[in-house]
Amino acid sequence: MIRYVEGKDINQILSMMESVKDDFAGYKKTEFLEELYKAIDPKEAFLDEEQGWQV
Repeated sequence: MIRYVEGKDINQILSMMESVKDDFAGYKKTEFLEELYKAIDPKEAFLDEEQGWQV
């Protein structure tokens, strides 16, 4: 199911990003989190969730 990102998803999203960060040149954790938080309220961030797991 594709749905909007919610605040409760932040830790799992950050964990996923930390595991693939080498594939994203210029990735900076602080900047990523700032932009993610900005995208939550206007519902501009999505994720794919299967049986309670974001993929």
